[in-house]
Amino acid sequence: MVLAKPLTYMNRCGGAVLDLMREYRIAPPDVLLILDDFNLPFGRIRIRERGSSGGHNGLESVLAALESEEVPRIRLGIGEENMPADKAEFVLADFPPERAAELDEMIARAADAVRVILLEGVPKALAVFNA
Repeated sequence: MVLAKPLTYMNRCGGAVLDLMREYRIAPPDVLLILDDFNLPFGRIRIRERGSSGGHNGLESVLAALESEEVPRIRLGIGEENMPADKAEFVLADFPPERAAELDEMIARAADAVRVILLEGVPKALAVFNA
């Protein structure tokens, strides 16, 4: 098992993921991506076994580099009801202090989801966390 955080910009992380996969001889279905998603309400997590990027530039970079959509992922919702027009500024900003408890809870649930995926597989995690 390898845990990695690319040091590249999120929108260009596909090459870093591909390099890591080549070094450790990992196939796309054996990768687990964890990413933020402003299209999900704040605090919600969503697990997918495969699929398109859904407009997420970082995920699109990975899928393009791997030439595959067969990549499991956990999306962490950071969306707000009234999203600003400048999405880049929004995703790079710090979370408001009043959301700290919700943020901690979401991260804890995502960590639990990772454990379930590693021990019991993505289908089990889908059933538990996407319900």
